[in-house]
Amino acid sequence: MTRLKVHITTLPFNKDNKALLEKSFNVTINPLGRKIKNEEVYEQVHQADYIIAGTEKYDREILNKLVNLKGISRVGIGTDNIDLDVA
Repeated sequence: MTRLKVHITTLPFNKDNKALLEKSFNVTINPLGRKIKNEEVYEQVHQADYIIAGTEKYDREILNKLVNLKGISRVGIGTDNIDLDVA
């Protein structure tokens, strides 16, 4: 069975949580060591089935390109960075 791909964009992310996720998913974490800029979002998450997101924007243009995306989990408070009508 192919394991789903989860990309974690928010930093820092607890390593214990990553280890727990890796038991069921292929997990990648933002390799940049900083907040992802809006123009970098697609490159970071284009293969993800699920995203654990920080504050980077997920607008109509980005969401329509993410053909594998099944869900976004938002770390923190609020979802104003996600176009909920499109999602």
